[in-house]
Amino acid sequence: MTEQFTIVNVATASLDQPVDLEHLRKQFPKHILWDQDIYGGRVAYYKTEKMEGKVSIFWSGKLISVGTKTIEKAFQELYQIISKLQEDRAIHVIYEPEQFPAAIIKLPI
Repeated sequence: MTEQFTIVNVATASLDQPVDLEHLRKQFPKHILWDQDIYGGRVAYYKTEKMEGKVSIFWSGKLISVGTKTIEKAFQELYQIISKLQEDRAIHVIYEPEQFPAAIIKLPI
C-alpha cells in the first residue's frame, strides 16, 4: 500500500502584542471563527471565500498561515489579516486579575 502525502505551505508571523480574539470575532463575524471551547479560546481562525488557506490567530499575537499552495500565497494571506487588524483602530482594555494583576491597554498597530 502506497501512502500519498500532500505538501502545503505554512508561514508564520508575529504581531508582537496580544490580540483580543473575542473582539476580532465581533469585528469580523463573517471571517473569524472563534469559540471559547476550541483550544480554550486561545486561537481564532481567519478565512474568506477568496482565500486558499486560512490563518490561525493566537491570543499571543502569533499568526500561522496554512493550506496554501505557494509560499507567496501564504504571505499574501498573512498580510491580508494584518492589514485588517491595522484597520481596526479601537483601543481595548483587558483585565484578567487571575492571570495578571493590571489592566492591559492595547493600542492600534
